[in-house]
Amino acid sequence: MESIRDIKYHCEQIGEMYDLIRSMVNTLSTREEPMVLVMYGDHLTTFEWTEDEMINKSLYQTEYVVWIQYESSEEEGGCGGVSDDGPRAGYVGDS
Repeated sequence: MESIRDIKYHCEQIGEMYDLIRSMVNTLSTREEPMVLVMYGDHLTTFEWTEDEMINKSLYQTEYVVWIQYESSEEEGGCGGVSDDGPRAGYVGDS
């Protein structure tokens, strides 16, 4: 079982990563060239979780986020412009 200290540390690390990602996206958004930023977690925390406790029932699948800064036509497979809906998210890992 995880201690309160472990959970607090994990939450602090999430806050630091959020600040880092926000700073990186803010910096990248000032650039004029087209770009795509893909971020994903490469592992779960060291908490002793089981697959049954996971929403997606997998210990080996992590979410990803795609941040896009370019315009594309529908013929190119794009959405015809930069979306205001924010980043797209999904899963990386086993299926």
